[in-house]
Amino acid sequence: MEIKVDNLVTFLFAIVGVCIFPLGMIWAINSLFLLQIQYTISNWFAIVFIQIYFQVILKASLTNKK
Repeated sequence: MEIKVDNLVTFLFAIVGVCIFPLGMIWAINSLFLLQIQYTISNWFAIVFIQIYFQVILKASLTNKK
């Protein structure tokens, strides 16, 4: 079984992005609005849910329906 390096690198970037992006969102919201949101696992899951929700909504609205 041969593994392509491009696919492996893309997969690793996706995993790191899914782990780091929610923390960056919490940091950005805290910096902009001074809300003092804590860095907890439940807040991390909430940001992941919002991220997935917006991706689904954008994909549904931007795809060409013929």
